[in-house]
Amino acid sequence: MTNGISEVNEASQTAYKEASAIVEKQKEQLEAIAAENKTLTEQLTLATTRFSNLTEDDYARTDLFKQFRAQHEDVIRRINHLEATNIQLREDAEKHQAERTAFRTQVEGESEITTCELESQLQRVETDLTRIRATRDELLADQSIRKASQDSDRPSNTHFKDLVAGRDERITALECEIERLKASINEQSCELTPRPEIDSLDLEQLRRKYETLERQFDAINKELPAMQNAYTKVQALSTKKVIDLSILEEKIQIVNAEKAKADQKYFAARKDMDTRILEVRALKGQNAKSSEIISQLKDVETANRTLLSNLEKQLSDMKQSNTSVMAENKKMESTSRDATSKAETLTKQVTELTNLLKAKDANNLNTKERIRAAEVDLEKLQVKYDHVQKERDQWKAKSLGKQSGEEEMLRTLALCTICRKDFKNTAIRSCGHTFCNNCVEDRLANRMRKCPNCSKAFDKSDVMAIHL
Repeated sequence: MTNGISEVNEASQTAYKEASAIVEKQKEQLEAIAAENKTLTEQLTLATTRFSNLTEDDYARTDLFKQFRAQHEDVIRRINHLEATNIQLREDAEKHQAERTAFRTQVEGESEITTCELESQLQRVETDLTRIRATRDELLADQSIRKASQDSDRPSNTHFKDLVAGRDERITALECEIERLKASINEQSCELTPRPEIDSLDLEQLRRKYETLERQFDAINKELPAMQNAYTKVQALSTKKVIDLSILEEKIQIVNAEKAKADQKYFAARKDMDTRILEVRALKGQNAKSSEIISQLKDVETANRTLLSNLEKQLSDMKQSNTSVMAENKKMESTSRDATSKAETLTKQVTELTNLLKAKDANNLNTKERIRAAEVDLEKLQVKYDHVQKERDQWKAKSLGKQSGEEEMLRTLALCTICRKDFKNTAIRSCGHTFCNNCVEDRLANRMRKCPNCSKAFDKSDVMAIHL
């Protein structure tokens, strides 16, 4: 009975503690909810009064409306200024266009006159140049022909000189040979006279001498007609060359006369060409002056064109700015319309948001109620957890007081040898020793990869989970 009463008292005390904790938590929640409700009601009343009493003056006092109004006035001022500048620029452009057309007609007329004069002068100069070139080509052709004839006469003259020199040498050789032959004939004539030496010679010696003399005579007889033929040929060639030389001299005289005539023509053409060159130079100077004038006119025209292009660009820029300002004005009008429509939509959105707020408030109330119920459950569980923890400690103390030596030994065998708190659930394959998983992971993380019992190295792959 006493044990039962004590257990009932403990259960009632725990229930009382749970109820008191729940009541205190609910009081705190109710106070927080009341404060929140008060602030929300104040904000709601302010918002409803503010949105229900909005007027045009309130809209006019807004910064957005003031900004739109200032931008609108600025756009109107810019449009007026741009219209005035556009009118002025149009008048200036029309005036410049009229001046440009007048100046262009004047320049075109002057340029046409100058170009016609220059073209006529160029035609005259070109005709003179063609005539001078034709005469020059004729003179060059005659000169080339004469040079070719002189070049062809030069090798014949050299050949003729060589023949004359050969003939002179041959004549001297023949004269020398004739003298030799005369001397030999005189010797033979002298030998024909009876000498005591010939008389003293034998028949064999006389026969030998006769044979030698006969051989010499035959050689001389053979040499004389060949020399005569050569002499006749040389004489014929020399006569022919002399005739050719006489003909060439006559041709040279004729060519010299023609050359003198051609030189006179050339010098006359040269003088004419000098006069034409002076005329061409004068015409070139006039042409350069006219080209300078034309270039100046072109520069003036380009300057006018650049001015006109700049004015046109300014006009186009003004038009673009005017169109952009008009577009901005339209945008501002559209933005003001959009702002009014946005204000209307915002009012609608405010009503929708109020409805959403109401719905969210209802949802928040539901969630807060759920949270309160959860907190109450949590307080209950906390009280139960504290009671169970106390019982666990009591039972643990009782078990430690009544345990035997065998239980202590089994506990030491089952507990980890490193931390002495957790049970052994991890083994090392390399050595077979067992530890808890937390100690093994700490050693791997701190790079202490040696078994604490046998100091044998191990790795993450050597760790294996076990179940006791």
